[in-house]
Amino acid sequence: MNNKKRLIITIDGPAGVGKSTVSKTIAKRLQLKHIDSGAIYRAITYKVLTLGTVQGAIKGNGNNGNTLSEDDIVTIAREVKIECKTSGRIVLDEDEVTKQIRSQEVTRCVSTVAAYKGVRDVVVNILRELAANGGVVMEGRDIGSVVLPDADFKFYLDAALQERAMRRYKELKRKNKDIELYKIQLDIKHRDKQDSSREIAPLIMDPGATYIDTSVLTLKEVISLIIRKIDSILRMDSMVFFDTSNLFYYIVCFILRLGYTKYFGFNIHGLENIPATGGVLLVCNHLSHLDPPAVAVSLPRQASFIARNSLFTTNSLFGWLLKRLNVYPINRDGVDRDVFKRVTTLLDDGKICLAFPEGTRSKTGQLQPAKPGIGMMISMAKNDGVRFSVIPCRISGSDKAFPPEAKWVKKYPVNLYYGKPIDVSELLVKQDRSYQAIADRLMEHIGRL
Repeated sequence: MNNKKRLIITIDGPAGVGKSTVSKTIAKRLQLKHIDSGAIYRAITYKVLTLGTVQGAIKGNGNNGNTLSEDDIVTIAREVKIECKTSGRIVLDEDEVTKQIRSQEVTRCVSTVAAYKGVRDVVVNILRELAANGGVVMEGRDIGSVVLPDADFKFYLDAALQERAMRRYKELKRKNKDIELYKIQLDIKHRDKQDSSREIAPLIMDPGATYIDTSVLTLKEVISLIIRKIDSILRMDSMVFFDTSNLFYYIVCFILRLGYTKYFGFNIHGLENIPATGGVLLVCNHLSHLDPPAVAVSLPRQASFIARNSLFTTNSLFGWLLKRLNVYPINRDGVDRDVFKRVTTLLDDGKICLAFPEGTRSKTGQLQPAKPGIGMMISMAKNDGVRFSVIPCRISGSDKAFPPEAKWVKKYPVNLYYGKPIDVSELLVKQDRSYQAIADRLMEHIGRL
């Protein structure tokens, strides 16, 4: 997404990690609207506490301590009117409650109220409506994973429990001199347990989020990291085809796209599954020499490719052409760690990389067993802390249009099917994290398309 005004940025993390301060600053820097999802839960909790007691939490301050059931609380959530003003003020049933919702009483009860499915359904709908037109920075605990899974940028902030407690202590000490550090630490620990163990939308890090440990970082450093990440990807996307260094790629793809469309009857399915930003590892079956350019011309962003090194040495002109088209050589006679590191770097830079797990073209048109190299590539990138999406792709028809032993291209429809992103943690299951097992799981995903 090249329009900053329409960006959707999510910032998740546990209690006391500094999400609010970071999110507000990022929103101000990028001139976007800041939305604190927790404030909506707090507003509902505050309303509940004015009417009675939250089961399993603390005594309310109204209605003589009347205990409210889950159904009662869900009904309240559905009936209240909450407004999030641009200034950060929260209006509840026409009364401003910005300060009241930050009380210790609300803080202790909010996780209990937020755990109710009916309450979460209400709040999720509110948050999605607020983000419908983009241009927002939204913070919370499940924003990137549940509320806005298609956000342009996702960040997950974390810090050691002691550090989070100290930050909250310093913040609250200004308002309440009798506050005690150990009590704050116990409260945060309790909230962590509640948020992480609840059945409905637990606190988890989305696989596509950028993880930032803020324990030893200043606020300025955290904000700088996030801004640099966003700017670097937006610059890359805005230059995808039209800067001078990529003009050759653009011209070749434009010509090939016309050829594929007019001659073969080119059909592309699931292109909406390709993220607009961020690193993407495309894993595709291999049927013909037509496959790499077919993928290249189908994508809205430039891609990099891995090809056997012999293609670069057979003909010097052809080798020069491949390099200009973002193709990198790989030695298939063993483990080429250098090219794997290059792929890791490209993914970390937010680029698309195409790899063929089978390693060579299929002579039968059927899927072949995958080589373990792709498993090693994913494992290396994950171990290096790179955040990237893995997208399966299946090609059909290219083997009929240009069979492995053919000398001429025939007219035959070429189809591309892009699947939904694969959860990397699903590939790296603890039971068997061998490179071959990872590669086999990838082929299973491709086979389902």
